[in-house]
Amino acid sequence: MNGQQSNLHTNSLSDEEMQKKLHQNAIETLSACIHAPADEIKRLYYMVLEGFIKEARVRDFLPILVSRRVKDLCGERTVV
Repeated sequence: MNGQQSNLHTNSLSDEEMQKKLHQNAIETLSACIHAPADEIKRLYYMVLEGFIKEARVRDFLPILVSRRVKDLCGERTVV
């Protein structure tokens, strides 16, 4: 692997870690907002995310879209 390929690999890992942190933050926020256990919200969140991710062209908005859907499913309409 040359230096450029190594940097690309490192950057994609950083992007992946950043996405994980964004989703984890969304789950924690939803859990507090909805007053539900984080385990249950996490399970529902990732089920919804799986459906969205298949068709997503831009992944930057996934935490917002998934959070809205999870709140809808939980019957909660408050803004996060």
